[in-house]
Amino acid sequence: MSVARHFATDGARVVLTPKMTRPARFEYDCVYGSLRGTRYDGKCPDLKIGDYWYEHEGFTTDNPKRAFSNMVNHGLKQSDRIIIDRPDLTERFMLRSILNRTRQGIPVEEVWLRNSDGTLSLLYKKTDG
Repeated sequence: MSVARHFATDGARVVLTPKMTRPARFEYDCVYGSLRGTRYDGKCPDLKIGDYWYEHEGFTTDNPKRAFSNMVNHGLKQSDRIIIDRPDLTERFMLRSILNRTRQGIPVEEVWLRNSDGTLSLLYKKTDG
């Protein structure tokens, strides 16, 4: 909810999506119809902000590098725009990891960090050029 509130406060239209396990085609199309024909067809991202789908990931582990890697890997399977719970790593380390993924051809549009107090900060946003 804090993620949705963050974007809604700035005036964005935010839609929280239901947890669906192998929904019937009709039910899927009612909620996620705009994903049909995309690389994320059949996926169920957590929320839609404006016209874009986002996936929120959190992980609990004693290894922050593993947590970060898992959150990014799992999140990017659902959407190219992700929000992750901030691990105990430097932003420089995390940004370098994201840039390495983009160089490998993995599509990443945005990565947001959800801080422990619930606030969000933008870590990465793809730019043209």
